[in-house]
Amino acid sequence: MRRLVPVFILLVIAPAVAELLLGDIPLNTALLPTFLFDIALYGTGAVLIREIARRRNLGFARIMMLAFAYGLLEEGIATQSLFNPHFPGLNLGTYGMVLGVNWVWAPYVLGLHSVWSITLPIFLTELMFPKRRTDPWLKRVGMWTNGVIYILALTGTVFLYLHLTDFCASPVLLACVLLVAIVIILFALRSSASSTRAVAVPGSKNAPSPWVACVTALLGGAVLFGTHELFPTVLSAPAVVPFLVDLAIIVLVATLISRWIKCRNWGNAHALALASGALLNTVIFGFFIASGETNSVFHAVLSAAAIGLLAMLNWRR
Repeated sequence: MRRLVPVFILLVIAPAVAELLLGDIPLNTALLPTFLFDIALYGTGAVLIREIARRRNLGFARIMMLAFAYGLLEEGIATQSLFNPHFPGLNLGTYGMVLGVNWVWAPYVLGLHSVWSITLPIFLTELMFPKRRTDPWLKRVGMWTNGVIYILALTGTVFLYLHLTDFCASPVLLACVLLVAIVIILFALRSSASSTRAVAVPGSKNAPSPWVACVTALLGGAVLFGTHELFPTVLSAPAVVPFLVDLAIIVLVATLISRWIKCRNWGNAHALALASGALLNTVIFGFFIASGETNSVFHAVLSAAAIGLLAMLNWRR
């Protein structure tokens, strides 16, 4: 059973970061069943991606690709929030809708899944178990069991949102999303065994300090979260503005990180700093999303736990 402890922690951390810490699940009688269902969806998805990546020696860039495909399946196929102009709680209407796709919502929610739902929880969990960081945590039976639970949860989400929203996107849009997700998955897994095992040669330049990495992740995430919160309810502008802002910040941060990780002195301190900056975004913006005194106090407790986790990981580093 001790062998499965990292799996259980990742099952919990993934929905905790993606939903609970962001303030999307209020403190009421529905919290436990909602969180358990999110474990079956987010948690098993994160475990599945992590186990595939470690078996194929994939880096975190490839993990993010798989996480992006995960987001496409959830938001494009299961909930269909990418296409529904009246998606519950979103209130965007036709703002940003072009060719049946909401291009204002898509960068935010897919970025959220790519980083906060999957990649960040995997990274944090692996830091808790440094000696088993690159090892698979599940055997074949566990992999199949986890995969089946994920598929059942994804299928259940499809029927749940069809019932809740009474909305179904056109078969063309659904087929396009499925095709794009499959192409991304195949591209992420296409590396040959030799290339995935190749050792990166450090560059000649020095990476910036961990504080710069932390602030970059914090500000980059703040722009992504802030754009979602400000447009169009607070700031009125054509939908192309928030889309281009999100696209620009995603490209900028991804470019900086891709350059930094090739520097000769890039190490765990820098990577943990990036993760800390990203996690602090959910801590901060969760206070804007959590409504009411009870939920604010609840979020404060969760935030203290998240900061405590970061402090522990920095102390152990």
